[in-house]
Amino acid sequence: MAQNSPPNNVIYPANVSHLRKAWTYTTGNAIESSPVVAGGIIYIGSKDHNLYAFAARTGKKLWSYATGGGIISSPVVADGVVYIGSNDHNLYAFNQTSLQTYHRP
Repeated sequence: MAQNSPPNNVIYPANVSHLRKAWTYTTGNAIESSPVVAGGIIYIGSKDHNLYAFAARTGKKLWSYATGGGIISSPVVADGVVYIGSNDHNLYAFNQTSLQTYHRP
């Protein structure tokens, strides 16, 4: 890399025009939260009541789970567990890769 050249993985004014959309997915309602990326998987909640998991590189939907209310908060991933709050007044916890739900005792 030439001296003073910006890295290839940084968006800057000179390369913005070269960006191309990699993939999209349309949910059943608005998305008001920010996605979280962990382990190559993107997690996002939607006001359509679903938490979605997508392969980050391809956009392939890996799984979704319908909660009892719209999701407007951003998911959190810690120690292999995805946590999300829903407008149904519940906090949900899922295995990061398999949609196995965790139940409180």
